[in-house]
Amino acid sequence: MGDRPQALINKQILHDCDLLVGVFWTRIGTATGEYASGTVEEIEEHIKVGKPAMLYFSSAPVLPDSVDYDQYRRLKEFRLSCQSRGLYEPYSDIQDFRTRLYRQLQLKINRDEYFQANGLAESLPVIRDIPPSPSLSKEAAFLLKECVADPSGHVLHLSHPGVYVLQVKGKNLIEYGNERSRATWTSALEELERDELLAATGPKRNIFKVTRKGYEVADRLP
Repeated sequence: MGDRPQALINKQILHDCDLLVGVFWTRIGTATGEYASGTVEEIEEHIKVGKPAMLYFSSAPVLPDSVDYDQYRRLKEFRLSCQSRGLYEPYSDIQDFRTRLYRQLQLKINRDEYFQANGLAESLPVIRDIPPSPSLSKEAAFLLKECVADPSGHVLHLSHPGVYVLQVKGKNLIEYGNERSRATWTSALEELERDELLAATGPKRNIFKVTRKGYEVADRLP
């Protein structure tokens, strides 16, 4: 089509792009003949014309057998280059990344010279910190995530002599005849209600729906 594949991608994507966000862990990609990878080429070409970029590098643990060491070596070389140019931002996990990106994205759009000079600043209110997620038990966290994954976003809870049901996505989590199981999952439901992540929909308290806060917290769970 008259040019290198990556050059065509650059023309199609970078021309209309104002801000580039790059996220790395252990890989850098395939070399293009011009740069270490297509991703690196896009970043360097974007920066070359004076547009802002935000680059994040994960420090999360990784299984050694899953690492391509040539990829990781070349990624480290690129990371060092970014550090020397003030383009390096580390993060430790998804929650850390979410918090950093959310805050820094607003600052970048509000204050970067590129956005100011081109009349693109949005004057977004800068939120310094995202409220931390409640400290949930593993059962409560599992129950909340299952509720959010269900389009109906609800839990069915029935309690009769000898019969206990805590059902989400059509599956009863309470093992029949197991009192420990009943106590564990009932406690998880109470925990989510106490933290206002689930709310009963009626006086019989048979159905609990995910609240807005519940959806927001679920998005921050690992």
